[in-house]
Amino acid sequence: MAKPAQKPTKVNAASLLDTAGWPFWVITFIVFLIPFGYLGYVLRYEQAPIGSVVAVVVMAAAVTAGIFTWAVNTVVMYRAKRRHIQERKLAKKRR
Repeated sequence: MAKPAQKPTKVNAASLLDTAGWPFWVITFIVFLIPFGYLGYVLRYEQAPIGSVVAVVVMAAAVTAGIFTWAVNTVVMYRAKRRHIQERKLAKKRR
């Protein structure tokens, strides 16, 4: 038996932007690994185990990528909210 046709659903912009956050974080994390890795190599002292330097570099890159991603997401969500409010105002005027 055939299924009844479903209405096409409108993609929610907020959910689309939310799912795009994790890939963006991974990309920024990889990008931040490069300068923090260099910094960790340059500032490392002779007796420091390489594992501790790698751990500090990974944590610094993860935290920095998180802060950067949070800031960009905040700006993007603010702009989406303002756009949504503007569209609602225009829709009210048209009625």
